[in-house]
Amino acid sequence: DGIRDYKVTGVQTCALPIYIPTTTVAVNQREVEVVFVRRLSRELESISINLPTPVSSQDVIDQLTQPPLDAEPELQTEVSERLVLNVQVGRGLATVNLSRTAINQLGSAQQRRAIAQIVLTLTLFTSEEGGIGQVEFLVGGQPISVYVPLLNANNEPGQPVAWADFA
Repeated sequence: DGIRDYKVTGVQTCALPIYIPTTTVAVNQREVEVVFVRRLSRELESISINLPTPVSSQDVIDQLTQPPLDAEPELQTEVSERLVLNVQVGRGLATVNLSRTAINQLGSAQQRRAIAQIVLTLTLFTSEEGGIGQVEFLVGGQPISVYVPLLNANNEPGQPVAWADFA
């Protein structure tokens, strides 16, 4: 009832009302699609996540490192917190700089799923700079080749890949 008795040096004082101020903060949110790996089938699946605005491409990549608690353990990720060093977006192209150490710690199948998670998530996202149509990968600032399922082979180092290459 918001009333509490206080005692001072053994003498009861009057009951004082306790008022707890509340503050409501309106946070604008934006729904983004993030792609995770199904635990048993190892297939990729996108889910919607609400993020506070503004949402950057790096914010979206950060979401890839940890599936939402209500999606675990069914959904997992191959994208560790240390894998993506940074993301730059310009003219519809996302350039993703990967950590050499982190990418080398992944097995071949894990690397392929991590790359697919990144490509599919980024190409489903519209950044402040506009839509992302393609993604290129660097390691240590140098272009690398990645496995492209559509080709059933690796692309040329630095050659951008698109959503359709992985869908």
